[in-house]
Amino acid sequence: MMAPRWFLLLGTLQLVACSSGTETGNPSDTLRLGVGAFPGKAPQDLTLEEARVSVPSLWFTACPGADAADPADPAALDLLAPSPRALPVPSSSDTVCGATIELGPSSLAEPVALAGLGFRFSGVRADGVPFEITSTFSRHYPLVTNPPDTPLDAASLFIAFDLAVWLDAAAVPTLPIDGGLVVVDAAHNVDALTALEAAGVHAIALYLDADRDGVLDPGEQAPVGTAQ
Repeated sequence: MMAPRWFLLLGTLQLVACSSGTETGNPSDTLRLGVGAFPGKAPQDLTLEEARVSVPSLWFTACPGADAADPADPAALDLLAPSPRALPVPSSSDTVCGATIELGPSSLAEPVALAGLGFRFSGVRADGVPFEITSTFSRHYPLVTNPPDTPLDAASLFIAFDLAVWLDAAAVPTLPIDGGLVVVDAAHNVDALTALEAAGVHAIALYLDADRDGVLDPGEQAPVGTAQ
């Protein structure tokens, strides 16, 4: 049985204004970034039941001449949550030139299942065998525009995670079964874990939700910034 199709979309849902102006140079202090699951490509021959990612920091890239903003507080993301969350992310301007997201071990008390981990995936293969993937991987991903320093409307941006790229890289359906379970971690199927961790740079990109409806429509699925 094929899994539902999922992207993680970190999309700007709301601009919290601290003054009456909207032009660049009279910016809001904080953007509310929605976090939710949206249709996308499905991991091959897998049904995902859990997909959690730890984000120790996230910030917008200031355009040349603008002040840099502080990073957002650490967050633990449930990529399969049915309803979007809102992550407050500081911004020094209504216009930004990219973003940087850090993935790394969670220092938060909740959820306990993600404590000390960078990400955790679990579910069932098409043959009915359960799998579990955990990692303490840590990396910053600058999401860079092409050409660099292209100004973007901060209130229309998404950071999207393609879960299929991550899970397919690990080739979970081909891995050996141990005790009725497929385990991928620092001690089991290490090559698969290394491949999955390396695929993160291809799984994360910055998009523009032009109509700000919280959905990446077909015409909005070309990235405006790619992970480096």
